[in-house]
This record gives sequence, C-alpha cells and structure tokens, in this order.
Amino acid sequence: MKLWKQLKIINKACEIAEQSLLFTLEQIKEGMTELEIQNILNSEMSRRGSSRVAFPTIVVSGPENGASPHGVPTERKVQQGDFITIDFGATYQNYTSDITRTIAIGKVSDEMLKIYNQTLKAKNECVEMLRPGESTNKIHNHAKDIIAEIDYKLLHGLGHGIGLENHELPKLTATTDYKLQPYDVHTIEPGIYV
Repeated sequence: MKLWKQLKIINKACEIAEQSLLFTLEQIKEGMTELEIQNILNSEMSRRGSSRVAFPTIVVSGPENGASPHGVPTERKVQQGDFITIDFGATYQNYTSDITRTIAIGKVSDEMLKIYNQTLKAKNECVEMLRPGESTNKIHNHAKDIIAEIDYKLLHGLGHGIGLENHELPKLTATTDYKLQPYDVHTIEPGIYV
C-alpha cells in the first residue's frame, strides 16, 4: 500500500478516536464509574467506524487509580476535583491510533494544575522538536528535563510508533537513539502520575 494511503487511514483512525472522545466528554458527570466512561467511549468508537479498540481503553481517576500509567478501569465513581486520564485508540482498516488525554471534574488543586500545565509544556515543546534527523532520545530527555523542573519524573518512554500495531518503532526513550525519518508516525505522551 502506498505511504500516503497508509497515512490517510491512520489519520482516519485518529479522527474516529478524537470525535468519540468529544462525544464521551459531553456524557461524563460526577458519580459515573470509570467503567461506564470506558464503555461509552468504546461504543462510540465502534459506532463511528472503529473495527476494534486498538488496545484496552484506560479510564482511571482520583489519587489511587489515576497514579498508575497503565491502570485498569474500575467501579470507582469520579468526583469533584478528580483528574481522569483516558488512554484509548481506534482501529480503522487495520491501522491504529493511540491518544491520551487528561480532563478534570470541577476545580482541581493548584498542585494538580501545575502538574497538568508542566506536562502540556513538555508535550508542546517535544512536538516542536519533531523533524527528520532529530534523535528520539534527545526528544525524550527534553521531556524528562521539563518534568524535572517541578521535581517529578517521567516514568515511561515519551512515545512510540503507531500503524498496524499500537506500539511500533520508533520508540522515543532515553536509550533509543533513532533518527526520525520523514513520515514516521508516533505518539508524544509525557506523563506525571501522582
């Protein structure tokens, strides 16, 4: 299959996931369980054309579940002041997407807002670094340094490739010295988990 067609299909998988999340956000309210939110999102991705979830959808919230980078949704009810981390992806014509978003229910603490803003800063600055020839470990380490500015640690790799699998090369980690190539498709997923 031609590269431009593969990119178009991956873009469609991303679009399905993004539009499904926007729909789901309108449904979320205090008192819903993580599992209920997961079910709404998965159903909406299917309704919009996803043949399957790209990986088990993660919806975690609050101080216990939200602190796990790869948590499993539970019957925990979301409440005021919670961050909800949603990690999900759609599959379209066998190509996947992978998106992570964090949302708040009501007003969050000043510390949580600082963490959110620093994570967003890391993401935005790393996206600006994406160009052919740039080293993946340099991008990862830049995110790690930004997160360290507020005395937290980046607990996992910054990102990974997506395509027919939801985790493909290139990896963006401290130990992977890969030079980005034109048309590489990957995630940028810095995270602070508390």
